[in-house]
Amino acid sequence: MTSHRVLTMLSKTYRELIGCGVIIGYFVSNCLRESQVIEVQSKMRQTKLAFLFLSAVVILFMFQNCDSRRADSQARAFGLLNSQLLPASFFSNDAAPPNPFVEIQRIPTVGASDWEHFQIGADHYLVVANFNASSSQIYKFSGTGFVPFQSIITQYANDWEAFQIGGITYLAVANYMDGQFFEIQSKLYKWTGSMFEEFQSIPTTGAFEFTYFSIGSDHFLAIANEHSFKKDANGNYIRIVNAYGDLVYVHDYAQQSELYRWNGVRFELFQQFSTDAAHHLEHFQIGSDHFIAVANYYSNPIYDAGGGDLAYEPVSKIYKWHSSTVKFAEFQTLPTKGAFDLEFFTIDGSHFLAAANSISAANNLSFDLNSNIFRWDGAKFVIFQDVFTHDAVDVHFFQFGSSKYLAFANAFTGDRETSSSETNSEILKWNGSSFSSVLNVPTFGAYGWENFVMNGFNFLIVANSIRRGSSSVESVIYQLAEIPIPASYIPVEIKGPSHNAVLTSFNVESIWGYCDSLGSPVTITLAYKQVVEECLGNKFVLNLIEHTGANGNIGLRAQQTHPDGRSSHQEINLRFNVP
Repeated sequence: MTSHRVLTMLSKTYRELIGCGVIIGYFVSNCLRESQVIEVQSKMRQTKLAFLFLSAVVILFMFQNCDSRRADSQARAFGLLNSQLLPASFFSNDAAPPNPFVEIQRIPTVGASDWEHFQIGADHYLVVANFNASSSQIYKFSGTGFVPFQSIITQYANDWEAFQIGGITYLAVANYMDGQFFEIQSKLYKWTGSMFEEFQSIPTTGAFEFTYFSIGSDHFLAIANEHSFKKDANGNYIRIVNAYGDLVYVHDYAQQSELYRWNGVRFELFQQFSTDAAHHLEHFQIGSDHFIAVANYYSNPIYDAGGGDLAYEPVSKIYKWHSSTVKFAEFQTLPTKGAFDLEFFTIDGSHFLAAANSISAANNLSFDLNSNIFRWDGAKFVIFQDVFTHDAVDVHFFQFGSSKYLAFANAFTGDRETSSSETNSEILKWNGSSFSSVLNVPTFGAYGWENFVMNGFNFLIVANSIRRGSSSVESVIYQLAEIPIPASYIPVEIKGPSHNAVLTSFNVESIWGYCDSLGSPVTITLAYKQVVEECLGNKFVLNLIEHTGANGNIGLRAQQTHPDGRSSHQEINLRFNVP
């Protein structure tokens, strides 16, 4: 956009003032240090001149050919953080960041349904599946942020899968439909050394996700097919007149999801699975055994007496690989409700399978329901823990150091009649015996999380798909530091004068607040027992002054001594059980 068009778009009332703002902005942005710029901004924040100043700086960026060092400094000073203008450092090294989850970059997306991170050599890439756009975008890390690298034409893209065979990187995209029909071609792309080029087409029906895995020397690519339209014996689409008198196609959610095997040159069809609106196929291995778990979302309509659509509660299925037949065979069913995703992971030798449940037949098709975590008992998966979610469409397991996390992407809250896409998504942390909620992140129709590590820093990106009816919504990259488990979930022994007790919960707002502002590690002295809590930043000591109470409750008045010598008092209420 030319500078003339920028100026003509601005209100005539402000043009002369902006002219002055340009002069002021030029002087401040070029002559003052970053700290001075921030100080000037803070003094101007309460006036309209602050708006004019910032506008002027944006215009100056369009006119000036700044070297990268000065542009980065200005971007950092004015907080202009987006995919076009990036901060000087993508990595936050602050001694005491405001919280362990720091927003790093926003990227404009159009109905983002998935992000995939991959690496080629030393280069890091992200690719987004834009469901509501005619193309999806690959981004490359430039050293200061992810910038557009290559655009690929897609058709209602649902998912990307990156994998390597023989040292060559491939990308598979699950194309959902062409705008009318679901029987279309999903695509594979091959890295040529400088870009991705189309390599193979795979026929799919409402494709939802690709999953790559290998068994021995064999490479497989599984595709979850959601649905198509019903056909007659001659292969023609069936059309009926609906309740409104319209001639419509008949949806068919009973589909064949498919498994392809690499023949040395390309993928060819290997096996089919009868699925009900399959949204994900998860491969995993326990010992020497290989499994595929299918997240079934919806079967053909089944209505109960109360009007609930039980089709949203088909069982999901697990298939086991049999080397004798060289095929997968049905092994176990899982009770799920509108299952969108399944995630396998292992913690300390125990195997788990988490299910993201999106919708329940009850309560007017409610999005607010439990998702489930199953644990392997040696022979099968059994319910281990429920997690309350809101239209959970993705569950993602990742590790950070020795800590283990589960991130649920919540798309909607409410029900089919009254719903909102502005809902928090939740991150849970393993506390040694179960998962505890440690963070709620504001998201907008979140469709997925992706975790990746660069230069020793840990990142999460969320695919935001819709906000207030618009699919043009930014996805967000966060830098993740160690998230402390709220102390209410940490077993802490309290040794008193006449009894021993095990702490089960207490009001952690005070400690959490201190961790936010000061950070890690923090040594907390409760009675005569010291507990190390992992937070961010500096060290401080919470010294016990007095405690009262017997079985059930303890009231603590604690004094906090800061590294700089300051001290403060804080009341903490505890609830405990005597063994």
